[in-house]
Amino acid sequence: MKTTTSILLVFFSFILNAQNREEGKTDKINLANKEFKVNGSCFEDESRESYELTDFERGVDEFNWGYFISFTEDSFTTSYSAPCGNDCFTSVSGTYEFVGLNKIKVFVASIRRNGFCQKESEEPNRSFGTYSLEQTAVGVNIKKVVN
Repeated sequence: MKTTTSILLVFFSFILNAQNREEGKTDKINLANKEFKVNGSCFEDESRESYELTDFERGVDEFNWGYFISFTEDSFTTSYSAPCGNDCFTSVSGTYEFVGLNKIKVFVASIRRNGFCQKESEEPNRSFGTYSLEQTAVGVNIKKVVN
């Protein structure tokens, strides 16, 4: 009887600990009032499948060149900067909404292009798809799950 009780106790302890570990993985990722550096132009190309966002604090981080995205409670704006003025400077604006735990639907309202650009500015005014969010050690990864 003691052996059976011990086995059951170990089994239930294992289950409870496994559930506690999973809880940490399901915390909602907060994007509001944050700015990130991005590994490329974010939400400019509807066919792009993923983005790597790195935590960024303007005025603290040294390198202010590259692609960035800023979030409010329900909207976003991207920007691009370069050390020289001879480039195509693009900004994308739109909204997002959570459609599940760590899943957002992205709506792109406008894509503005200034400088030496091959494409004109545009106003898509449509959904660019649903994306999953994954917390990383340095920021957030965004991956398209549905068009």
